Amino acid sequence: MEAFYRPDSGHILYNNVDSTDLNANDIRKVVSYIEQDAPIFSGSIRDNLTMGTIEASDETCWNALKLVNLDTKVRNLEQELNTQVGEQGHFLSGGERQRLSIARILLHRKPVILLDEPTSSLDSINQQKINALLREIFSEQTVIEVVHRMSTIEPGDQILVMEKGKIVACGTHDELKISSPAYRELLQMPTISQQTTDN
Repeated sequence: MEAFYRPDSGHILYNNVDSTDLNANDIRKVVSYIEQDAPIFSGSIRDNLTMGTIEASDETCWNALKLVNLDTKVRNLEQELNTQVGEQGHFLSGGERQRLSIARILLHRKPVILLDEPTSSLDSINQQKINALLREIFSEQTVIEVVHRMSTIEPGDQILVMEKGKIVACGTHDELKISSPAYRELLQMPTISQQTTDN
């Protein structure tokens, strides 16, 4: 999706343009990616929000932090937005790193959002809030989400079921419950990602 690798077969289209006809920088300008480990970089909270690519006022930064329920935590820090987060964000908990990375894409608002278990380190309350927020804010954008918690994917417009690297079924949650044995089997399996506590 971000052109780190080119597809061996098939096509990825952006506005009906094949990804192989676009350079990597152009693709990355339209795709935001949040991975499960939520990478945070050395620097301040502000630096991690803007990533040096956009100008954002303090008010805009605070609004993004408020949406992910991180504003109170940051306001209680001595240097607030200018607080240094340490190497790989080690001064933050896993859940706080994930929320900060989500706040970052709220600022950038790119047309394609790629999510890889973005709330896996959050407690159940913050997880539900963030998932609802993502569905609301990104309702006009293309969101592709990789999940193992089946409850997370149920509201999706289209769900792709994969086995051994191949798509074996496609449809809504209700459609797949009827038509796809593989999907029904997944619904009955214990959650692969164990829920953790957001400190």
